[in-house]
Amino acid sequence: MWAILSVGVKRERGNQMPKNPMKGTKQVLMELPEGLVQDVKTFAKDRGQTFKDVTIEALKRHMAYPPPKPEPVPEPPPMPLPPVTAPAPPSPTATDLIRVDKAQESEETKLGKLDARAELANDEAQWKENGGKPKKPTPKGKPKK
Repeated sequence: MWAILSVGVKRERGNQMPKNPMKGTKQVLMELPEGLVQDVKTFAKDRGQTFKDVTIEALKRHMAYPPPKPEPVPEPPPMPLPPVTAPAPPSPTATDLIRVDKAQESEETKLGKLDARAELANDEAQWKENGGKPKKPTPKGKPKK
């Protein structure tokens, strides 16, 4: 929605910008909203002036009676720092989790060995009770009394 405006000297043959402008002039290329360009063209035509003349007069008037300078935008205050708290406990790493898993396995292994020793001790006690004879196997399906 922007139109390109070239301000400079017109050639006599048309509205093209000269390649080498007249002395004392400078070519300026700028983009303006299309609506503004159309409004200026209409304004200039109604007054019997050229687009260039209206633009130059508007710029001179603006420079002679400028609007007040815009006030600088103040910088926002710095963000406050978050409160200092105690450091969070470190989260377990994969290595820590593996160590815990191995420790649990070793506990289970120890308990398994203890169970096996208890069974052996129980078997030995029964052996002694039976007078050195092997214990009698219990028939399948019948509960042992």
